[in-house]
Amino acid sequence: MDNITDPIELRVPRLLLTPRQAAQALGISRSTIYELLASGELESVRIGTSRRIPVDALDRYVGGLRGIRLLDADHTHLRPDGPDTRTAPRALRPGAQATGWSGR
Repeated sequence: MDNITDPIELRVPRLLLTPRQAAQALGISRSTIYELLASGELESVRIGTSRRIPVDALDRYVGGLRGIRLLDADHTHLRPDGPDTRTAPRALRPGAQATGWSGR
């Protein structure tokens, strides 16, 4: 006998993440997420007073990190041993000081 009152479990992919979830997904701190949001390097949306980060924005951000070219615009070689720290987000540069984000 079918019981029509049982809830149907739907697996809907999550489209938006909280800053904490986005930080966990990228393996970075929540403070770094807020720095990336404040600098415009990572896209977010507001729903009421809540800030959410589209999953595809994380994909674009990571894709941009992976797409660092080995030649600069003036055709000078960049560091072959790692990403060019001149173009890395300030929050991810070696020796960068963590700063708080005050945007609301």
